[in-house]
Amino acid sequence: MVAAMHVIRAIADAAPEKPVRLFGGFVSYKSKRVRSDHCRDVTLLREVIQEPERFAKLGCIYSGETLRGDPTNKIESAFKVCRLDCGVPVVIKREIPCAA
Repeated sequence: MVAAMHVIRAIADAAPEKPVRLFGGFVSYKSKRVRSDHCRDVTLLREVIQEPERFAKLGCIYSGETLRGDPTNKIESAFKVCRLDCGVPVVIKREIPCAA
């Protein structure tokens, strides 16, 4: 996350004339019995980005409001630490059945 903050700060400071779209992922809770495949992980996340309506219907995309849960909870972007408030990003949950 710290590395991402440095990259995003550099992009913001460069003030590009055209929009820059980034997305990042944290892959967790994988079975230790299954070998990691980072290319597959990125492909699965990219599918959600490319077809958000389809995956929203499947319950794979969680907005900041959904993540907040209780209305009295407050949720903020970690990027506020480096004086960048990009808002709270959506969370993608993409589950893949493990091979037996």
